[in-house]
Amino acid sequence: MLPSLLPSLYSLNLLLHVVFGLGCIAAVVTPLLSRKGGRLHRRAGWVFVAALTGTALTGSFIALTWIVAPLAVKPFDAPPERLQQIAATLRTLGWFFALVAWMAFGAAWSGVSALRSAKRPSPWWARVDLGVILATMTGGAALLALGARASSALLVAFGLIGLVTGALDLRRVGRTDRASRLIRHLESMLGGFTVVITAFAVLVGRRYGGELFQVAQLWYWLVPVGFGMLLSELWKRRVQRRYARG
Repeated sequence: MLPSLLPSLYSLNLLLHVVFGLGCIAAVVTPLLSRKGGRLHRRAGWVFVAALTGTALTGSFIALTWIVAPLAVKPFDAPPERLQQIAATLRTLGWFFALVAWMAFGAAWSGVSALRSAKRPSPWWARVDLGVILATMTGGAALLALGARASSALLVAFGLIGLVTGALDLRRVGRTDRASRLIRHLESMLGGFTVVITAFAVLVGRRYGGELFQVAQLWYWLVPVGFGMLLSELWKRRVQRRYARG
């Protein structure tokens, strides 16, 4: 019964994934521009976190189907030998999407944790916090190894991003001063936005980019990531200057 329903479930999940992703893009503007800590900022921020979490969960389902039953949700008309190659490629990409989905969830968790842990600290929360970060780093290391084995620049690049993202978060976790917590919060939220906007750029490129997307596919992934990292760095320096002035 389930195998016959899988394509329909996949299509529905894909639609929800797009809706949640567009919700993230629409919701991120208000928290960025509104007064930090104000009621509007907090409410819009929770909408963004909910949309980001939804994007991560639906993205995880996409990754799972590509790993477990790739040809059931992405059918191809090809000889058996070619189908085996396609299925292997889709499974590899499934692990890639799994890490991207986890990074989106990790960003949502870390952004909330940065502010919540100072208000209501607990050993349980700290252990989960550390576990999420270590899982991101472990996933990044695994994807890096997989990318090196498959000679995939995309997988290597995102494996490194997962490692660096986790390492940077690990440096700030547990710090209780306001500046560190705020920087961690901003970096996490902007990191989650970067994941979403990157996926959106690839989706648009795949649908409308034609030959350009085929030639420059890697750049469709990396340019939005670079933009997000630059935006995060500029925002972080702004916060640091503000606290340096007292």
